[in-house]
Parts: sequence; C-alpha cells; structure tokens
Amino acid sequence: MAKTTKATDRERECLRVLFDYNPDPDGDGGVIFYAHITDALGIELGQARRSVRSLVRKGLASRNACFDDDGVIQGSGFVITHDGINDLNAGRAALQEAGRS
Repeated sequence: MAKTTKATDRERECLRVLFDYNPDPDGDGGVIFYAHITDALGIELGQARRSVRSLVRKGLASRNACFDDDGVIQGSGFVITHDGINDLNAGRAALQEAGRS
C-alpha cells in the first residue's frame, strides 16, 4: 500500500494547484500567490493562507521572496517541493488502491 504523508484534503488541493502551475521545483517556472490558489479552488483567502502555510511547515511547499527590479520585496510566492510531489503521487496511488478494494 502506498504511504501518504501528512497533507489534509484541502492542503492536497492546494498542492495540485502548485504542481499545475509549476511542476518542477528546481526549474524557473515561477511561483504562485495566494490569489491564484483562491481563484483556482474557489476558497477564501484565509483558507488558502492556512493551507499553504501548513504545507510550508510540513515541507511540502516552499516560500520564496519576490522582488521588483529595484530589489524591493513585493511579497512571497510558493512552489511545490519534491516532498510535495511525492505526497501527491502517494495520494493518487492510495485512491487507486482503494478503488480496487
């Protein structure tokens, strides 16, 4: 049986959005902001913040500072980590196994 990690259903939905936006944590695909997640999932800003902050604490997403051309910080964006991708894959495998049972 595939081992899922610690993400809740809402957090896993946020992981999917992060993955869909940038599936390569090591690449230059960019970061995603809370507003993108709220729009994609139809959830409140507070729900997105809680979920994404939890993902960061769990190591399933990372926070990256975003700067303008003058080097002034403009906010934080988020990207899925390799552990986050592994969690999504484990969750998919568990759903497939449950479907076969």
